[in-house]
Amino acid sequence: MSNYRKTLDFITKNNISVLDVVIACECDSVFDFDYTDEQFEKLCELAKGAKLKGERYIDECAVATAINYMINDKGKTIDDVLNTQIWDIVQLSSDFI
Repeated sequence: MSNYRKTLDFITKNNISVLDVVIACECDSVFDFDYTDEQFEKLCELAKGAKLKGERYIDECAVATAINYMINDKGKTIDDVLNTQIWDIVQLSSDFI
């Protein structure tokens, strides 16, 4: 059984953003490519930025799926993705809703 109160208390006590946790979980579960810890941090920041820009139209899973698609299906490198305009990520993410 989960202990939601302890989880919430831990997040609050450590000033952890719930959005950061959700983004990290989605990216970790969706990404199907090799990356370093540093790249993961940068990709999560990109995903968070896209989610915040397209807040009403996309969700965290769609953003992670779009990034995964760019790398696995479009042949982009992680650096290519990190250099992609945020609105292009938002637009592509809307295809995965």
